Amino acid sequence: MILKKKYHCDVLKIDLTTINVVENSRSVKVFLNYIALAKIYKVILKMSLIRIILIFMLLIFNTFEKNIFKYKNLFFNK
Repeated sequence: MILKKKYHCDVLKIDLTTINVVENSRSVKVFLNYIALAKIYKVILKMSLIRIILIFMLLIFNTFEKNIFKYKNLFFNK
């Protein structure tokens, strides 16, 4: 939206954040995150199993797409 209004945009080729991953962190235990999220969708939001599966498929696809973009830029834009 911002670029459509002809604002200037620069791309930084440096990391602005760091991630600290330790043995017991939730980011390491991805499967547990999905289980917790499924419980929220099912119990609190009262979603059907079909809808939860579709949401997870979208999450997995988006994660895959972001990682492909990240690694493609890492290897081909040096």
